[in-house]
Amino acid sequence: MLPENQRIALVLSTYHELSYKEIAEVMETSVSSVESLLFRAKNNLRKIMVKTKP
Repeated sequence: MLPENQRIALVLSTYHELSYKEIAEVMETSVSSVESLLFRAKNNLRKIMVKTKP
């Protein structure tokens, strides 16, 4: 349900345990972009979880 770039950054951080620098290299972007993507991904997940809460 997340935008692709946010999902990729989150998976690389959470499941592959890559650093922000490593994620930036994999995604060919800056570290600040990775920080922003992860921040937005976590906020979006919170919103999704609240909406789907029973």
